Amino acid sequence: MYDWLLFLHLIAAFLLAVTIVMYSAVALGATTDRRMLFVADRCWDVGGLGTLIFGIWLALNLEQYDFFDFWILLALVLWLVATGLGQSVQRRIGGDDARAVALGATTSPRMLFVADRCWDVGGLGTLIFGIWLALNLDQYDFFDGWILLALFLWFVATGLGQSVQRRIGGDDIRSVIALHWIRTIVVIGLLVTMIWKPGA
Repeated sequence: MYDWLLFLHLIAAFLLAVTIVMYSAVALGATTDRRMLFVADRCWDVGGLGTLIFGIWLALNLEQYDFFDFWILLALVLWLVATGLGQSVQRRIGGDDARAVALGATTSPRMLFVADRCWDVGGLGTLIFGIWLALNLDQYDFFDGWILLALFLWFVATGLGQSVQRRIGGDDIRSVIALHWIRTIVVIGLLVTMIWKPGA
């Protein structure tokens, strides 16, 4: 039960990160339209509710945590503040010009730069801290099947991302879209592998 709750909580947090990346690109001057903002806002809606519901469920499911622990109350306050700020941003943003890349969109180099740097930092972070965690815990060995699978999926996702970067701006938009969605599925598979740890 704990593993599933943690998995759903982290997927919800991942959706929040998607929204932050998309709105960060807009804040840095990327062109946008209602379709892109719709995707970002729905990711926030689902991710926000998911982090709240599964986060509280996790806190109530584990004996070492109490709902009134300081860090849990602080997380709830920050969640409310972030949601309120997001609604303020939604009311102030407007535009008609670009569409989300994976939906067949035009976009700006600035937005792509933000997305690529997020992948660089997030990708290196998952690799470095994931290996560190695996070496730090006695119950895991670096050559466990699930760790090798996670590393393989990480390299596949990184390679797909580089292929997308090379093709954006060209005429073959269908391959960009296909590669993006394949990478998205691989990343979800990576998250599932890291949380479920098959064979561990």
